[in-house]
Amino acid sequence: MSTSSSPATRFRIFKKAIFHLKGTETEFEAVEILIQGVANCCKGDSEESLGVIFDCCSSYDGTAAQQDIIQLCFQLSICSTVLVSPKIDEKRVLALAKQPMDLHGLTDSLAMMSMMKGNRVDKQKFIEWGKKCVPHIGSTIAGFVHNLVFHGKSSHSRSPSFENVELLDASSVFTENNAGNLFAISCMSPDLGGKWRRIFSSIEKNCSLSTLEKAITQHVGPTIFVIKVDSDHLIGGVAESGWKFGYFLFEIEPSARIHHSKGATTKFFVRHNVEQTTCHGETLSGSGFFADDGTTPELFISDHFHWCKALFMDVPFSSKVEAMEVWGIEELREGQSLKETELKKDELHHPQ
Repeated sequence: MSTSSSPATRFRIFKKAIFHLKGTETEFEAVEILIQGVANCCKGDSEESLGVIFDCCSSYDGTAAQQDIIQLCFQLSICSTVLVSPKIDEKRVLALAKQPMDLHGLTDSLAMMSMMKGNRVDKQKFIEWGKKCVPHIGSTIAGFVHNLVFHGKSSHSRSPSFENVELLDASSVFTENNAGNLFAISCMSPDLGGKWRRIFSSIEKNCSLSTLEKAITQHVGPTIFVIKVDSDHLIGGVAESGWKFGYFLFEIEPSARIHHSKGATTKFFVRHNVEQTTCHGETLSGSGFFADDGTTPELFISDHFHWCKALFMDVPFSSKVEAMEVWGIEELREGQSLKETELKKDELHHPQ
């Protein structure tokens, strides 16, 4: 049931969502830390924003629990949306705010970089991880501060706003129980937030390569594809409208991070009618994402969408595909026209 989002209601939900996991500091001390970073968060400095997030979760020994940091970022993104929503569903907001296990992809990714005992991380390692693996996660606090101060209106800030993904269609990959996977994708680029419309699914009847080709050619602008495989991996990428090149690839499970081409450019070039051999000796035809100087695809997807091979990850793998979905971003950002998107679509944010 939705309730009127009065200031008192908003603040009460914010306090429940953000401060229920903090035990070493009072609410007032935590709020003071947030306020101290307000000005810097709006300057577009991702390192400063990441530092403020860390300070909100750190203890006196200069470290913070990895899970607390990721959970805070997730909750800030929810509260940011609540601040500008005309009506809110309090029970749903609080339920979303209490899904720590759902964020294991981000938590595991941070743990791999920190290499500290006790599931903790220091400030430098957290900032390095944020800039390298999920370049947009620092905008969760910048977006919250922006909506708190400007109530969603433009502030001409140099910092891209943070927006969670909202699915407009049913998905066999993303469910109500794994909303954190969509949050992880939103943390990778400011261009990926907003409403998504599903334009292709490999589990639909009469699914074929021509169905996919028709879907991506009819959609204007970049598309996001996600692949769920039976080895518990969830991977994907972002490709331009004609699938001639990919802006970047990503992994969500078991460890979330963004991957750019290791060639002369950060993009992956897509080649079709590529052949790869499975571990059982079967030769399959499909599409491959290549570095500009690569001879072996960093990601290969068979034409019938039942097998893929991923070499771009730290631990390469090949596996059967359970489901593949392609999504298009339904709405453009405020002030951006369709013509501008087509002219600048190869300028999608892809930080190094």
